[in-house]
Amino acid sequence: MVEWESIDEKSMKKIETELLSSFGTPSIQQSENLFINSYANATTKVLLYKKKTGDGKLSCRVYYY
Repeated sequence: MVEWESIDEKSMKKIETELLSSFGTPSIQQSENLFINSYANATTKVLLYKKKTGDGKLSCRVYYY
């Protein structure tokens, strides 16, 4: 099992803003508490997985391809 990093909402927004400026508007998929933002440019694809935890925080993973 992969451990996800706990992150606060402000830090998550910063990551999303940086990805948006580098890769443009993401394609977003979501289920009950899991969000997958997919970003891409000509050479790189980025997947940002974020999920809400029971304590009101977020957990996330970022993959670059």
